[in-house]
Amino acid sequence: MSTTVYDNQHLLEQAIDLKPPVLPPHIPLKVAIAAMNEAIASCVLIAFERQPIGILTEHDVVQITASEMPLAGLTISEVMTQQDI
Repeated sequence: MSTTVYDNQHLLEQAIDLKPPVLPPHIPLKVAIAAMNEAIASCVLIAFERQPIGILTEHDVVQITASEMPLAGLTISEVMTQQDI
């Protein structure tokens, strides 16, 4: 099953409607995870100077945890999925 541009736009609009937390890239990963939990959100949008630069999703957190990477000291910019330019 292929994904169309419309589907991607629709998914983006749905994610924005959920109002996920928006955080700067220097925030510690643990703070971002706590923000996701508090907002009952499945992702955090990362922005720099009011421009989106990436996303951190529940799936990213699962992958990081499974890799046994220590969370202490990591920032979201080190593990986020970056926006393609």
